[in-house]
Amino acid sequence: MKRLITTAAIAMLSAVGAYAQGTIVFANGTSSLVVWDAALGGGAIPATAGIKVGLYYNGTGGFVLVPKGVNPYPPYLGTTSTGATNTAVNGRFNAGTLAVPGLAGGATGTFQVRAWSGGFESYEAAVAGGAQYLASTADFLNGSGGPTADPNAPPIPAATLSGFTGLVVPEPSTIALAALGLGAMCLIRRRK
Repeated sequence: MKRLITTAAIAMLSAVGAYAQGTIVFANGTSSLVVWDAALGGGAIPATAGIKVGLYYNGTGGFVLVPKGVNPYPPYLGTTSTGATNTAVNGRFNAGTLAVPGLAGGATGTFQVRAWSGGFESYEAAVAGGAQYLASTADFLNGSGGPTADPNAPPIPAATLSGFTGLVVPEPSTIALAALGLGAMCLIRRRK
């Protein structure tokens, strides 16, 4: 009897979990959604740059990286967003449809897109590991698709990522110069 009750409870939790996952098409297929490189004077970052991008959802515990299905790693920058195979397009990525844990189908959530360099599996790991390139968009709202609370209703199509207009990956020397400038200002102010 205990086993039957446990199995039923797990089945119910699984069903509820399925309804609590909105879906987002994580791809920058339009010309406005490009990852730019400040070092290139605003040019699209090369597909060979080894940059990763990830979608972050602001749930109850703050921003969390949205996993890519069974593969927990975010996409590399430069994969095509046109559907062609083995094609790298500068400044573009296509991770397909992502399920967002904790976001109900049809609901709107707060997101960020983050980019980083190196072999790190997340933006946080890249920050801690001293990655050469780091960038993040401002918070933006995006609707979601996915299963609804009504099991008889058809699922809502996955919402296309549309809340950000671009992402600039700053040049490391630019960051260093800004830090030096701030340090100099603090020293001058302290002396006065």
